[in-house]
Amino acid sequence: MTFRSLYKCKVFKWAALTGAVLFTVYLFWPVGSLFPDDYSRVVTDRYGNILRVTLAEDGQLRFAAESEKLPDKYVRAVTIMEDQRFFYHPGIDPFSVVNSFVCNIRAGKRVRGASTITMQVVRLSHPRSRTYLIKALECITAIRLTIQKSKNEILKLYAIHAPMGGNVAGIYSASRYYFGKPLDEITWAEAALFAVLPNNPSMINIKKQRPELKIKRDRLIRTLQVKGIIDSTTYALSVDEPLPPVKSRLPFEAPHFAELALRSTDRNRIQTTLDIKKQKDAESIIKRYSRNYKDYGVANMAALVIDNN
Repeated sequence: MTFRSLYKCKVFKWAALTGAVLFTVYLFWPVGSLFPDDYSRVVTDRYGNILRVTLAEDGQLRFAAESEKLPDKYVRAVTIMEDQRFFYHPGIDPFSVVNSFVCNIRAGKRVRGASTITMQVVRLSHPRSRTYLIKALECITAIRLTIQKSKNEILKLYAIHAPMGGNVAGIYSASRYYFGKPLDEITWAEAALFAVLPNNPSMINIKKQRPELKIKRDRLIRTLQVKGIIDSTTYALSVDEPLPPVKSRLPFEAPHFAELALRSTDRNRIQTTLDIKKQKDAESIIKRYSRNYKDYGVANMAALVIDNN
């Protein structure tokens, strides 16, 4: 081996070693905050009942996480729907990549993707054009994310930011918006709905192509039964559940008081001392008096509530 070839060989080895070291450092370099701290602001009464909700700064209805743990129903449904090996792969799923590559080659066009939930988190955090280079960068970032965060943390990021149709983002806000209840009270049918909604939210959602959406939801429920996750009775009850109405289930109570609460602090969640039941009782009494005095030109009324004790 000549001196020149030996020199080139050493240079190549050092370059390869340097590249490997830099790539390793890059993988462990903190990814930082993927999403801005931009959530809807929620005003509640003293018992946690929602009075008022505002949109986030980007115009989305996006709730921050309301609990530490995601409901098991949703975890089962979304991983079956989107990423069955989510808890075992390093951010990218090699089996899914090979399978989608073969399917696309056979079809002569792109008919199947290989995006994992982790890759979808990366894409949601930085929406960009779909090219092979961007796809490669998403894969690398997905690996970094898997190294630096737990699977539960990654899944929660997806759950908070996944599109749910219209300007509704994330399952916490979707549960309140579509069903008027907290996430930990969802049924299997509702969990399945939240798993399929992000699949193509601009085309198939609560407002558009509802029959197709129900078919997708029921197909996932059937898969849950086939895999032994739910029994036949739960399956029958779940597919019998109708889709939620288009109209929002979010309340709009005590508007003047809620506005005052919003101006008093910059917190995302504001728990007040108001009792919404007593508020509604007072409003009902005022409405009765208002009808009696309407002919006298009285258009506004107020009530002073006193504890006699």
